[in-house]
Amino acid sequence: MKSQLKAGFADLTYPADETCTLIVGDTPDTPGIAVFLRRQNLVRTEKPWIVDHDPQTGTYLYNALFEKESALEIVAAIKKVLER
Repeated sequence: MKSQLKAGFADLTYPADETCTLIVGDTPDTPGIAVFLRRQNLVRTEKPWIVDHDPQTGTYLYNALFEKESALEIVAAIKKVLER
């Protein structure tokens, strides 16, 4: 699945007017893929995304755990958050 995720990341487009950071990895306690996306703007999200605000940096951290989704579904979910 990792190679499929990496290939899908090549198609992601980050907003030109803000700095974004994407971290994707395995979870130690729960089977699945954890995704952390930090960006400067707050956008509406759908499940499974959880949004936290970092008052020190003024950025928003979008967290999601994908337990059963395919690589294509994970990339599509990330793309939705980036395109809003």
